[in-house]
Amino acid sequence: MRSIHKMAYGLDETYNYAEFYFDSLDTQQGNIGGISTRDWPLFLFTKPLNNVAAIKILEVQIPFTWYVFNSFNNTFTLTEAIGAPATVTIPIGNYSTTSLTPILQTALNTASPNGYTYTVTFSGASSSQPNTGKFTFTSSAGTQFIFQFAGSEGYIDPAIYLGFRGSVPFVSSAGGILVAPNVANVTGPNYLYIQSQKLGSLCDTYLPAGADKLGGGGTGTEIAKIPVNVQPGGVIYWQDPAPDMWFDLENIPNLADVDFFLSLGNNGIQTPLQLNGSSFSLKLGILKTKSIHNVTMHGTASQRRVVRQSFPR
Repeated sequence: MRSIHKMAYGLDETYNYAEFYFDSLDTQQGNIGGISTRDWPLFLFTKPLNNVAAIKILEVQIPFTWYVFNSFNNTFTLTEAIGAPATVTIPIGNYSTTSLTPILQTALNTASPNGYTYTVTFSGASSSQPNTGKFTFTSSAGTQFIFQFAGSEGYIDPAIYLGFRGSVPFVSSAGGILVAPNVANVTGPNYLYIQSQKLGSLCDTYLPAGADKLGGGGTGTEIAKIPVNVQPGGVIYWQDPAPDMWFDLENIPNLADVDFFLSLGNNGIQTPLQLNGSSFSLKLGILKTKSIHNVTMHGTASQRRVVRQSFPR
């Protein structure tokens, strides 16, 4: 993998700087492999860009119109003392803990192989019980039952939203009561990734130690990590907080097009985030080398030089 470089923001006789605006609404609408072209757009430059030295995402606007519970993560397995395991299906959509509670109850009652009735409660701020932020599931039969989740990495499993984690069986008490071991998070992850097959495959990526997957075994297509700081229905506005950090492309001789898509957690390219007809937009900064033979320059930002310095790995 190529080294990551830190570049003091500035221009000199060696580099040209340009900004490009992209909106997925501007792409030709269609559907490829079940994925809307608005969710995974491909943008063509008017003419290919030559000698691209570095890129970075400068700004993004992303509407929170994706569904936290979607077709990838809305099922788990219920096993009762008698009968075969059954699939519990949560209707696709976004919920609060208050609105999800009766939905879970109905889903369990519908799936029960023996026609048992389940009661679901949530201990939150409006509850008369201590605020633990956890769901409790109770079977009217008073017998043991088991929840089983796929245990998939990232957010393609409902377990993490309901307060569970992993693929191990979650077994109720002998009397038929199961309290989720963790707090629920029904609004989804706190961040998402901007990804690009074209750009991600060309540049190395970097995040601070302990960050999720950038530069550490992910899909290799991540180029920005964006905090999700709004509720469903809101719009995420983000500007790059590190103007001196760029992704080095080592002077790509010809860049004719770029693609972008969004993903939650570690979903990767298998599950681009579906915005359900809405569009996202971004601004991309590009540095071009005027002379491909002059690769490394030194100086300071005040001297309008580009400084390239390796990050510690």
